[in-house]
Amino acid sequence: MAGDVNKDNVIDIEDAIYLKNHWKTSDRKADINFDGIVDMKDMEYIKKNYLLENPTVKADKKPKEVAVGKTLEDILSTLK
Repeated sequence: MAGDVNKDNVIDIEDAIYLKNHWKTSDRKADINFDGIVDMKDMEYIKKNYLLENPTVKADKKPKEVAVGKTLEDILSTLK
């Protein structure tokens, strides 16, 4: 599923933070849709698949909703 940019088999707040940290760059790992820029189009994949686990590989952890005191909504509110 699209959105697991850190390849830990879950799509969670850590993926959203990674995208935020690479926002408006051409970071290949964060550019989920391969259009050359990390933007809201990429974040839409995380929003759509948020808190899902890879169904074919057992994840070593459960998806996290909060990291460093931030939620997905907090991250989204800072992006333009």
